[in-house]
Amino acid sequence: MRQAQLQSSGSNNRDLGESSRVICICAASIAAILVLSCTLAWITQTRLNARLLRSIPMSSSRDTLAVTRLVAEGAWVNARSQDGLSPLMLAVSGVDDPRTARYLLTMGADVNARDPGGWTPLMFAVSNGCLRCTRLLLDSGADVRAMTGEGLTAYGLGRTARSLNGKLVELLLERGAQPSATDRLWDAVQAGDTIQAESALRKGANIEATDAYDRTPLMEGVLQGRLTIVRLLLRWKGNPHHRSVQTEETAESIALELARSDLAQLIRQGTARRQVTNP
Repeated sequence: MRQAQLQSSGSNNRDLGESSRVICICAASIAAILVLSCTLAWITQTRLNARLLRSIPMSSSRDTLAVTRLVAEGAWVNARSQDGLSPLMLAVSGVDDPRTARYLLTMGADVNARDPGGWTPLMFAVSNGCLRCTRLLLDSGADVRAMTGEGLTAYGLGRTARSLNGKLVELLLERGAQPSATDRLWDAVQAGDTIQAESALRKGANIEATDAYDRTPLMEGVLQGRLTIVRLLLRWKGNPHHRSVQTEETAESIALELARSDLAQLIRQGTARRQVTNP
């Protein structure tokens, strides 16, 4: 009797062990299938997102047909390019046609998304002189007072587009734009107002902030031929070595191109002082 019970118990234990092994194998298989499914889904999603991001700048007419199809297939309207740009940022850059941007916004695009430098879609639209896209973004809740990592607002970036469309800055001010200290520094540099420039610097303006052309206030001062402004910015430790990644210019090269030997000499003196201060 006792021996029969022991045999029965051993058989049950073997059955349980075998069942556990089967369960473990099934669980591992299911996990592998789930991992494979997730990987394939991620690859498909990544490809769709990449196609969406490529389709926007490739169409000069901003035809929304390709974008609509890709979004319907599952592309994310808030996807990011390798440079950290969203589809909406691309849609409001270049041609001032708001159709694609409007569609992306209706599909949930983040109107206040930021790129690695802190730029929002509104800043891209303004810096490219796109009035209709700027109005669309403002109507959709874009933050007109948002600042880049360097302290510039859309208003400040709009100064580079004023010659293209003077209504941009007026629109921003109407919608509540408040120029930052860095914005006011740029305004003062362009106007040649040393008093306002120094006031902005004392209020914390970023003397190394760059505009859409990657120019600093010092470079802008040289470009405008503002001798007193250039002297002031150098005194405040403006960097004469900065080279624009957009134009390959430096402050000195701009001065030489403009045949302003006085500005070029002033910049060389500023460079020499920096070298002495920072050997």
